[in-house]
Amino acid sequence: MDRAQFCWVVGDTLTHFTPASNAGGINALGLMPPSMLAKKAGLDPSTILLRANPVEFKIKRHTVRLNHQRPLLAGRGKEGQFLEGHTLQSWAAQLDTRIFLWRGQQGDAFARSLPDDTLRFDIDTATLYDLYRDHIWLSPINSGSAMRKPAMRGDWLYVSVNATQREFWYNRRTPERNFINDRVKEISLTCPIPPDMLKALRK
Repeated sequence: MDRAQFCWVVGDTLTHFTPASNAGGINALGLMPPSMLAKKAGLDPSTILLRANPVEFKIKRHTVRLNHQRPLLAGRGKEGQFLEGHTLQSWAAQLDTRIFLWRGQQGDAFARSLPDDTLRFDIDTATLYDLYRDHIWLSPINSGSAMRKPAMRGDWLYVSVNATQREFWYNRRTPERNFINDRVKEISLTCPIPPDMLKALRK
């Protein structure tokens, strides 16, 4: 997709939600995926996988609080029904290499499921595309949730923003998965955003 197509597909503003206690650390360190935060704190990223409750640790003097992964844990015992080429643990590990962003009403719905002390970072879509095009991935589902009847997923689920819109639409269409015209539900970034870049991105 080019810049204009991406903005048309996901809207002019994307939002990242995080516990309010992370504000100081984000201002100082920027936004990072959970696995990178764990490493920066001297932790093995495998120790934060499949979080039944929020996890908190320090990087220097800054508090880092990671949200729980209960929506994914809802799939425990039925991994074969929705995971292809992954265990629940390995899927959680790849989720922790991503920063997740939400669009419009989908972001608002996600925010209602979070605690009241949640901070939102509104990010300009066009600027995000200009700065991080090679690290932006699109998904037609909430890839971290296995609640209700979870959709099948694997590494093939995520489509690079460099693909065409048609490639995204038909990514899940196979004889076994007869989906057509998927819509973007989730946007993720597989790299950190340093503090100065975050300032340039915020609206």
